[in-house]
Amino acid sequence: MAATATAYMIELIGSSDTARATTWVTASTTIGFGLGPALTTISLLSYDTQQPASFFIVLASALLSIFLVWQLPETAPKRSGTVSMLKLPYFNREVIWYGGGILICWATTGLVLSIIPSVLATHGLAKYAGISSMLAISCGLLFQPIARKLDPQVSSKLGIIILLPAYALLAWGALHANLPALLFAAFLASSSCYGFVYLGGLSGVTRSAGDQQARASAGYFLLAYTGFSVPVIFTGLIVDWYGAAIAFYAFGLFLLLGALVLFASGSILKADVF
Repeated sequence: MAATATAYMIELIGSSDTARATTWVTASTTIGFGLGPALTTISLLSYDTQQPASFFIVLASALLSIFLVWQLPETAPKRSGTVSMLKLPYFNREVIWYGGGILICWATTGLVLSIIPSVLATHGLAKYAGISSMLAISCGLLFQPIARKLDPQVSSKLGIIILLPAYALLAWGALHANLPALLFAAFLASSSCYGFVYLGGLSGVTRSAGDQQARASAGYFLLAYTGFSVPVIFTGLIVDWYGAAIAFYAFGLFLLLGALVLFASGSILKADVF
């Protein structure tokens, strides 16, 4: 849906203003990812129940969104019955490079979302897990105005530079049960993953894709959600087999290698791959 929304927003605003369109998409998704957990936490703090009010708020919001989207104009050209609407994602060097950046960033976000709630629970603070999740995601919105003023590649590289010490602090805080360090690390990771890299990457992808913006966005988000899930699953397996310390070191090595590859290949972003 995020990939389709990006292309549709570009069509609504105008294909020449991709920066404005990607800004709206990244801002809305960044808020949306963190708003649900935050509303649930506030609801539980107000009244402890198995059916927090946030569930009904989100359901009502979804129904309202369906109605509002239904009123939007149709921008897609009429298709003949023989033309398939299903197409594979589009990849060029830019999509692969920016997608690699968001892959390692969202892998870190996935790790944050899986670690912080369990650490909070061990300290009897499980109700605050939603706030911590919002901190790890939605705070990235604060840095998107800065990212918007930068070249997409510069923005992405800056985010990756921030990501490495943020993860080191996260790992240290988790291993030593230091909650302030964990929350500050989540904030730093949010600035990287949902601020500089997310907006910079999506802007770079749409600029490079020509008339394939929808398929290129799909390729970008395919790599993003691969990072959000696959590395976290393997990290969890390493935790079960060898313990948390080894898992953190292994994930840190994965991030470091990914960052080195991206920086080493950052100067060759022009030729198409396929």
